[in-house]
Amino acid sequence: MTAAIPDIVEKFGASARRERAWTWQELCDDPIFSRLPFQLELDKFGRIVMSPALSWYHGTLQARLATWLQNRLGGDVATEVAIKHAEGTSKPDVAWGPKPFWAKQDRERADLPESPPLVCEVLSPSNTEAEMVFKTANYLGAGAQEVWLVGQDKTVRFFDKAGQIAHSSVANCETAEVITALFAD
Repeated sequence: MTAAIPDIVEKFGASARRERAWTWQELCDDPIFSRLPFQLELDKFGRIVMSPALSWYHGTLQARLATWLQNRLGGDVATEVAIKHAEGTSKPDVAWGPKPFWAKQDRERADLPESPPLVCEVLSPSNTEAEMVFKTANYLGAGAQEVWLVGQDKTVRFFDKAGQIAHSSVANCETAEVITALFAD
């Protein structure tokens, strides 16, 4: 059973007065925060950043993208995996890496200390361009080779450390191919 709303409000109030920053592991282990129907991330100060619950269509695009990447690239795909970076901890919708990348990760750790080669965000109406520039830079800074931004408006953009690119070297494809795969309904 989920905690009552007053318990959650009290917990958030207590966290604002907390003497030290949250760690990702503490957030994951907390019985109240682990049950919230929101996307939680941490900023570089250990403060909790909360995003609204997502639509079913967001989840559908996330699943389609994960399936397409798995079929195309092999390796392993993870959804909602926490990635530690210079500015905190973020959870992209989809992340892909080859088997050797995942084999070297600690399975007991709540967050990854480095980014998988490919990180994908399915955009929500609440996402701003500034937020996505910030997240893209953080994923690339944490080791991602590419970041994909997938819009629910049938857009896909690829980025690497040089900026926006037309061709994905990780998946060896153009944006049009991903658009066709994800939005074929």
